[in-house]
Amino acid sequence: MNKIVFDAKIQNLYSPDYEYLQDTIDTEIKKVFRQNIQNPFANAIIKGFNIRASLTDPSKILIYHETGYGGVITSTGELIETGNTVDLIEASDITPGVVNYVYIRVYSVYGTFNKKSETVEDGVQKNIDLYDYTKTYDRLTVKWEIDVYTQSEYLALSDALKAELIGLGSFVANGTNPITEISAAGRVYIRTFIQQDSIKTEMISSTGFIITQHNVSTSEEIDDHYTGTPFYLQDDMNEVRTIIREIKGTANYDDFIDNSLLTSDSSANKLHGNGVLADEWDELEVIPNSTGLAVIVKSGKAIVRGGVAHVLQNETRLLTLAPQTNYQVGDWVTRTGEEHVVGHKPTSFSLSYQNVGNLKITDIYNEPYPEGFDEGIDYKGSQELPIHPSRIFHRGLEAPCTAVSGRTCWRR
Repeated sequence: MNKIVFDAKIQNLYSPDYEYLQDTIDTEIKKVFRQNIQNPFANAIIKGFNIRASLTDPSKILIYHETGYGGVITSTGELIETGNTVDLIEASDITPGVVNYVYIRVYSVYGTFNKKSETVEDGVQKNIDLYDYTKTYDRLTVKWEIDVYTQSEYLALSDALKAELIGLGSFVANGTNPITEISAAGRVYIRTFIQQDSIKTEMISSTGFIITQHNVSTSEEIDDHYTGTPFYLQDDMNEVRTIIREIKGTANYDDFIDNSLLTSDSSANKLHGNGVLADEWDELEVIPNSTGLAVIVKSGKAIVRGGVAHVLQNETRLLTLAPQTNYQVGDWVTRTGEEHVVGHKPTSFSLSYQNVGNLKITDIYNEPYPEGFDEGIDYKGSQELPIHPSRIFHRGLEAPCTAVSGRTCWRR
């Protein structure tokens, strides 16, 4: 920092000396800005200066600060900080539907300090220049105000005046009725540098590190038929809304439908076809019970129409069998090696012996006759096969014995 040197005990100081001191301090402040702010010389909001409808007169607006103080910075490095709210700000054009844009204007005014009243009189030259005894200003005061313009009014402003304006948002005029449409779009905030290694682990709370968002507002325009290329967050949201509407097959993305995604999108049906889960513990195994007249469906899971159906416990289901022909062959109490001929392939047959030792079934050519016997048949082995006891219903048959096991072929 450059300084004025006061080595002499008594020395004269002139206006340029004080101006030098003042400019040096101003330069040092701007150095701090440049080191800590990414956009140090752009008009931007630091915090506060929010817009809402006035509680006193909702057809007008109120400027307030959610943290108690509001602040802005200008392109020339001027800082404005205030805790004052500004109420009852009128629209530049109150015609319903007209968009009004709200700005804070930061500007400087020359004046003179009145030593008698101890006030600064703006625009007044009362200070006397002792060099030539002319009137001069001795104060430059930074001021601010809230201005409202329509778009056409703003475009008509001079560049110098536009440079003094910082956008705070906009609202849609509604005549003398309450204002309902307020937007924060267009607000520019300062961007602070986060220096490398400046955030340490111990600085982050164990309950979570949350950065509160202040500049994400609601969509100004909702378009669920969006076809453009997303640029702003609003565009991204409209693209998502359009996708939701297309999936639901409705006129609008938020229309109610009394069904699920499965019935809304036919392609979802192809993702999960109906079927039993492959897990051996959940495959809904079906086994016959000991009587052969019912089956037991074991617990498991299956996908039915896109949903998972649960069978929580084993269930017994009775079977209804159609009547079948029954041929009885043999009626002797004890016979050995006898042969019986059945005229055609029966659906079932029975032997009325007390005990059956071995049974051999062949065709008329004395060849093995396995057709129609679909359970436990070994076509390559012996024709003398074991009977499953649950398939024999004659009370006189006792295991162990051997015979061909068929489709419930033993009946009383």
